[in-house]
Amino acid sequence: MKGDTRSRILEAARTLIVRSGYDHMSIWALSEASGASNGSIYHHFGSRDGVLRELLRRAIADVQFGLIRTLLAHQEDAAAGVRAVVAYLLAWSEQRPDDARLLLTHRDLVVAHPVDPGFFPAVERWLLAHAQAGRMPEVRPRTAYALVVAPAQAFADLWLRGSDPTPPTAHAGRLGDAAWAALLAAGPDPAR
Repeated sequence: MKGDTRSRILEAARTLIVRSGYDHMSIWALSEASGASNGSIYHHFGSRDGVLRELLRRAIADVQFGLIRTLLAHQEDAAAGVRAVVAYLLAWSEQRPDDARLLLTHRDLVVAHPVDPGFFPAVERWLLAHAQAGRMPEVRPRTAYALVVAPAQAFADLWLRGSDPTPPTAHAGRLGDAAWAALLAAGPDPAR
């Protein structure tokens, strides 16, 4: 029953935030929408911010798990791995638009509260293995993020905001090619 209460609160919070924005989600509105008491919300999450942090944590954990799984499936082909990461991110945004909106809208909290401390080391190991094998230049995860992940997020954001009616996955091929070309052109990180 305890898990059900947490789940109901989180689902109600996601709906309220998507519909009206986080600033309009009060504990009272969350209580009404979830059927949980104010005390139960505070017990499970500590505050309204705690509810948001848990929603973000779950979304980040899901996307990071998928990214690592995608990279691990491409141990021998760096170009295919980069293209697959772009395709995965675009598809994830399409399949989970509410979570994608949350992550894009609350980027400051996403950066301030990383979920899996092993995520960036795993990405760095993948990048380094491909660099050492001569498949790509040596780049740090933050550089790869800027060249690979950020453009995919920007395309997803355009679609989520209704600025581009074309689903993000329609751009996967050329955006994946562009991300790979950007990594190759970047060369080694000077701070290595």
